[in-house]
Formats: sequence, C-alpha cells, structure tokens
Amino acid sequence: MLPDYATVRDFDLGDLQSAHRFWLRLTRSFAEQVEDYRVRVIRPVDDDSWSGAAATAGKRVVHSVGDKLTATQPYLQAVTTALDTAISGMAAAQQLADQAQQLAQEHGLSIDDAGRVGLPWIGVADWSNPPVNAAMAAQKMIYQARFVAATVDDKLVPLLAYADTFEPDDCGPWQQRSRDIPDSVTEAVEETNSIIKRTAELPDPSDPNPDTAPQPYGVEFPGPTDLASHAKMQSAGLAYMTAHGWFNAGALLANWLANTGLPRTVNPDDMISAMPTFARSVQNALQARLEGVYDSGWHNYSPGDAIESSDWYYAFNDFRWRLVGLIKYDSSGGQRVEYSVGVRKPYVFGRPRRDIVKFGVVVAGQEELKHLHTTALAQNFIAQGISHTGPLHEGMTIVG
Repeated sequence: MLPDYATVRDFDLGDLQSAHRFWLRLTRSFAEQVEDYRVRVIRPVDDDSWSGAAATAGKRVVHSVGDKLTATQPYLQAVTTALDTAISGMAAAQQLADQAQQLAQEHGLSIDDAGRVGLPWIGVADWSNPPVNAAMAAQKMIYQARFVAATVDDKLVPLLAYADTFEPDDCGPWQQRSRDIPDSVTEAVEETNSIIKRTAELPDPSDPNPDTAPQPYGVEFPGPTDLASHAKMQSAGLAYMTAHGWFNAGALLANWLANTGLPRTVNPDDMISAMPTFARSVQNALQARLEGVYDSGWHNYSPGDAIESSDWYYAFNDFRWRLVGLIKYDSSGGQRVEYSVGVRKPYVFGRPRRDIVKFGVVVAGQEELKHLHTTALAQNFIAQGISHTGPLHEGMTIVG
C-alpha cells in the first residue's frame, strides 16, 4: 500500500507508542514468569528428589509446559520489536512530511491531501531561487515520507500478526515453528531500517547549470526606437504569435510587455506533450524501474536546431527541468509510478534564440528587445511550473 500525504501527516504516532508500551510490559512480565517457572518449578523437579514412574511422567509435563512458555517468547518479542521499528519509521516519515510543510509555508506553496505541491499564484520570484526550487524540494520530501510509510506497512505490519496467535486455551503459538521467528524478524527489521535510512537521507542534488544573471533594469532612458519597438510588439508581435498558434509564447511575451516582473506559471505537461525529445528525457529519469524514490536533479534542455515546438521555442528556447518521483511494487508485482516535473526559465532576450523574421525581414531582434528591459519599458521575469503524474493508468509504461 502507498499511503497519501494526508494519511502520513495525520497519522497518530501515539497509538503505536501506546501499543508498544503495552507489549513491552507484557514481554518483560512474561520473561520474568518464564524465569520464575524455571527457578521455582523446573529446577526443583530436576534435582533428583523426584523418582519413580509418576515422577518421570510429572517431569515430562513440567518440561512440556516450560517448552511452551519458552516457545511463546519469540512471538511476544516479535510484536514488540516490530512496533519499535514501526515507531521509528513513521516518526521519520512524519518528520519528512513536516519539513515539506514548513518549506511550503516559507515559500507560499500549497500542498493538497494527496501530496501534490502547487506554486503560489501571486508574488515576486527570487531570480536566483524561484519558488519552483522549493516546490521540487518539498515534493521530494513528500515522496520520501510516503515511501517510508509504505515500507513500514509492507515490512512490519505482517509481523504484528503474531499478536493474533495467542489463544486462551492450549492452542497457542508454541505449536508453530517459533525457532524461525527471530531470524525473520531480524531480517525484516534490518531491511526496513536500511530502506528508511537510504530513503530519508537521499541527498539533494546540486544545480550545475546556473541560469542567466539579472540584466540591468531601468538604467537608460527610452528613445524613439525603443518606444516604437514596444508599440510594435504590443500590436504586431502578439498578433503574430497568436496567428501562428504560439499561445504559450504569446502569453509570456504579454507578461513581459506588461512590465510587472511578476512570475508566470506554465504547465510542464504541455511541454512534455509538445516536445517528444523532452518527454523521453523525463521518462528516462525513471528508466531503472527499481523500487524507490528518484531525483534527477536539475538538467538543461535545449532544442538546438531540432525544434519540435515553435511555440515553446519562442517561449523558452532552453530551460531547466527536474524530476522527483517514486516507484512502488505491490504484492502481485504490479508497478505504481508517481512523479512530478518542475521547469524554470528566466524570461530574457539577448541570449541565443532566433530573431522573428517575416518575408526575409527581422520583425523582432534579440538585442532590440533586450533594450526594452534596459529602458524599463518591459521587464524580465521568472517562468516556472510543476506538474504531477501518477499513478500511471493501466496499460501505460515507462518508455526508455
């Protein structure tokens, strides 16, 4: 089972802790009684003071009861150990969920009950650290928290079934092969702790591709050419993009011309659908198909001359992207995949991108447009987005 974010966030750890205290007291009390039986009953019986056929039969009964008591102890210890590790695991999961919530609050992000992080609708984005950076970090923590909780559920909950093996009559757990229990419990606990540690301590990747530095804004007075360029882009420029169906490029251009500097949200799903090469890059980030939490780190995507979408080319050209997600298998081997993709791009001109040309004439040159920011007629901004996919529908696969 893969719990959602709300289940992990709202889980009452106190219930587990209360159950653990009960079983710990029971285990210790039972151990004392076993030792008391050994000292007060078995030892006197074995001191050779009993003799005869009746004594032999009595000794057999005494030792049989002792064997039953001894064989019952591993079941008690199994429940106690499983509860102890489950507490540690769920505490780690909730700590990750709390960290995600705290990061979201600091950056104005939203998190729904399913654990999907959303970007703020309003506000100014830090040029070097826009909200999508925090959103992807928080999303990763949520996947980690859910995967840790799922590990506890898969590995430890079955051990708690030993609590149901105790009966009020003579059909107790001693009749089963209790000698195998310590090994199975130790193996499950060690595997659980290893997975929890590996998942919770998954390092945050560095960002090897720093984005464009801020360009000087409003450091020059606009001249007649700048005013004409701005008017041209307000009318003909936007109309040109609309006529070609470049609606995303047009929306970003309009935001730039509005001169507010406010961030603009885009949908990475639209970009994945429009650019097959980008889609393959995203899907290849989960190519291993091994169970666990994944983080691709930030990568640069640049179409070069192989432009698959003029809309997104004139909107972004190149951009940064990151995937975080998880793969989980159920008991029947079915694969569950969930992942989130974040993108970011400083919307600027002057960087390598083709001029808009019509009938062999440059309609809008990069340097011409860049100067509108310099003269404060338009303003650069951060474009960013995050999308969530999963679980994959039946029949869908990860394409290599």
